[in-house]
Amino acid sequence: MTYYDEQLQRLQAQTARAKQLESMLRELRSQQAALSARVQELEAVKRKEQVDVDRLEGRSLAAFFYNVIGKMDERLDKERQEAYAARVKYDAAARELEAVESDLRRYESELAGLQGCEHRYETVLKEKAAAIKAAGGAKGEEVLQLEERGAFLESQRKELREAVSVGRTALDTTQQVLSSLDSAEGWGTWDLFGGGLIADLAKHS
Repeated sequence: MTYYDEQLQRLQAQTARAKQLESMLRELRSQQAALSARVQELEAVKRKEQVDVDRLEGRSLAAFFYNVIGKMDERLDKERQEAYAARVKYDAAARELEAVESDLRRYESELAGLQGCEHRYETVLKEKAAAIKAAGGAKGEEVLQLEERGAFLESQRKELREAVSVGRTALDTTQQVLSSLDSAEGWGTWDLFGGGLIADLAKHS
């Protein structure tokens, strides 16, 4: 039985790791979506700031105006600083997005290698149970009793689900009847004040 125990222990660890990876991947995908939006936003800002610099460095009306009033150098320095700050923010966000996407690829690859480990665990567990039963003795008898108990509990669970389904249907029907009675009560009140034929037809319905 040592062979089965070692296999089960290894597969159990793999199953736990797979669940951990699935959780990590969900979080990373959420981060990826947020960072992608942020990178696009910062890229737009970076381009705008660079356009402002290019406009002042070229032969634009703004460049002419700042040259005339003698503040060209001051304004150009300010625009260059803003463009540099925009590039720094964009580069930082782009690197962060790249790191997240790298982690995503690595974890997805690891998870792909663990596919089916939970099914293999169940298979080995059944093989171990079959081996114990075949060996007989007290442990074999215990396995048989546990299987019978499991089958009984599964039957009970099925019955409970059916009972819950029937109960919900009965509840829906009851609510519809109560709603209809409330409506009939309203028509009855209207009838007291002379509702006539229309009220009679509505109550009948």
